[in-house]
Amino acid sequence: MARLLKHNFAKLLIGGIVVFLATFLVSTPKTLAADPYLYGELGTSPSADKITAYIKAAVPNELKYLTGTFTSQNSYITLSSLKAHSSMPTSAITENLVSGKFTFDGDGLTPLSLNTNDIVWTATFDISNDTTIGTYGIEACPETARFSPDETQQYNDCAALQVSVDAAYQDMHFKNPRVEKTIGETEFTNPLIKTLVPGDVVYASTDEDVATVDQNTGKVTIRNTGNAEIVAIASAYGRFYETAARYSLIVSEPAPEPEPADSTTNEEGTIAVPDTGHFTGSNSAISVASAIGAISIAIASVIILGKRTTKKKIRFDKK
Repeated sequence: MARLLKHNFAKLLIGGIVVFLATFLVSTPKTLAADPYLYGELGTSPSADKITAYIKAAVPNELKYLTGTFTSQNSYITLSSLKAHSSMPTSAITENLVSGKFTFDGDGLTPLSLNTNDIVWTATFDISNDTTIGTYGIEACPETARFSPDETQQYNDCAALQVSVDAAYQDMHFKNPRVEKTIGETEFTNPLIKTLVPGDVVYASTDEDVATVDQNTGKVTIRNTGNAEIVAIASAYGRFYETAARYSLIVSEPAPEPEPADSTTNEEGTIAVPDTGHFTGSNSAISVASAIGAISIAIASVIILGKRTTKKKIRFDKK
């Protein structure tokens, strides 16, 4: 009997330990996961001239109060805007760009419902044009927060975010990729469209026998017929690579002027008649012959009529 009790006691003891451990392992993550808190995060895809940082909710919660700051550790990276969660009433928000400090005071209001990874606050930082390539620090600090239903006050740690500024290509291009001109036309400028080009731009022509260009303004003077390229070069500056843009210039002779439409004759003896067009030389000869024939008939008619009149006069005299 004693052996049976001892054996069952051992089973019960082992079973109890297993149940305790299982309960602890299952319940502990749930307890930790349920604790509301906020954290800072850097934007995943910063653009060439802007960086975004966020304060987010770690788990679903109801936020009633929050103070915090966004700050940069370097003058190259400057805070340019703050944006609170769209469901926060404007009257409950206080922001200060100079200090980077923000406050959400939702006391007396409906708590702000947040899901996991919801963005509570967004900060945008500008990268200055003369920033060199390197790593720069930004801090996102959700300092004091209170959550419903127990309104527990929490002090959240600042998140130190490291921003890598890489080399970037300058963005510029000419308005017209191809320009056609003729000899004798006046000077012209093809507008250069540029963004993210903080340094100086120098212009050049690949064939100065065809056209020259003012290296500072880009104004082009035509010299001769032919083809050339007009090139704009932006020098390397800060984190920007040297960049070039170009367009094709085609210069030709002016088109010949058309002959006047009302000319009366040309070297081939063509006669211009507005209603019927031009006659060839053979048609012209026929026309001249016809005119001579008409004149001859007229003269012969006059002679015949003259003779008839004379005969009548002689017959009258005889009577």
